Amino acid sequence: MAVPQVTFPLEQKDVKAVYEMLTKHLKGLQADTHIVQELLRTVRTFCSHPNKNKYSCPDCGQSWDYD
Repeated sequence: MAVPQVTFPLEQKDVKAVYEMLTKHLKGLQADTHIVQELLRTVRTFCSHPNKNKYSCPDCGQSWDYD
């Protein structure tokens, strides 16, 4: 998602439209973030050999302890 462009100074007549555009963009980013977090949780379940370090897999070579 590209960052919306806003030109300053912002005229009073444009404040509401710009606010709504940015709010809509933020809600989309939040939804995308939620989906990606769930995908990461799902991917973690495919590792059959996590060790005592929580989500750290010596065979995969990844340390997944970053929540």
